[in-house]
Amino acid sequence: MVAAAGNLSADGQRRPYPATYGGVLGVGAVGADGMRTDFSQTGTHVDLVAPGLDVLVAAPGDGHRSADGTSYAAPFVAATAALLRQYRPDLSALEVARRIVASADPAPGDGYGAGVLNPYRAVTETGSVPRHARAATGLADDRPDPALLAQQDRRRAAQTRALLLTGAGMPLVATVVLAAVVVPRGVRRRWRPADHGHDVG
Repeated sequence: MVAAAGNLSADGQRRPYPATYGGVLGVGAVGADGMRTDFSQTGTHVDLVAPGLDVLVAAPGDGHRSADGTSYAAPFVAATAALLRQYRPDLSALEVARRIVASADPAPGDGYGAGVLNPYRAVTETGSVPRHARAATGLADDRPDPALLAQQDRRRAAQTRALLLTGAGMPLVATVVLAAVVVPRGVRRRWRPADHGHDVG
């Protein structure tokens, strides 16, 4: 999970959620010069930073406009995670998060977490993930992969729907088959009772 680190509290006194939760990548904001913005919150919940100043965004009714905030920095990290998952489907969610943190570019000071997001390095670099990156994500090695759990949930839901459809469909099929047998016979007899061959003397 990726979340904005929060705005307007650069002293780190406010602890925004869900960025503060363990296992969530908290994202701060930097400008085009690579320097952290004044509004970007600092603290232990900031895992890395991404562009969050003068970001071109789609605005309802306004076409496009520039916007500022860590909320606009977080999608860069989420998109990098999606790109990495597509490029390396063998990686777990934990490994994706750690690789993003490990491939961040060094930052010039405090408040940047592991550094500045670098999508190219995240996708192309291989090798072991440094210890600091393993610790920074807050994800334990024995913690279940959230993406895998979601896939399993979707698979179970699909199986449940299939069973429900099968259960509902079987009576319908039986009704259609029965109608296919009975209706032609009824039409031939003009819906009169069948003559069983008993003569009345």
